[in-house]
Order: sequence, then structure tokens, then C-alpha cells
Amino acid sequence: MTLRGYLTVRQVAEHLGLTEYRVRQLIREGQIRATKIK
Repeated sequence: MTLRGYLTVRQVAEHLGLTEYRVRQLIREGQIRATKIK
């Protein structure tokens, strides 16, 4: 379920065909913008 158009790390990983770990790496490297939602 998305919250106002945001995707979870899992959803992004599935959409891009990557692992969640790789998506988190890309976020740390600044390749993907991310917002933490509490």
C-alpha cells in the first residue's frame, strides 16, 4: 500500500528487479531519493 504516492523499499525493489539491500545501497549513494515515513 502506498502512502500519498510513496513506495516502500520492497515495492521499489520488485518494480526495478533488484534486491531490497541493493535499493538501500542506491539510497545511501544518493542514486535514489528517499523519504522516511514514520
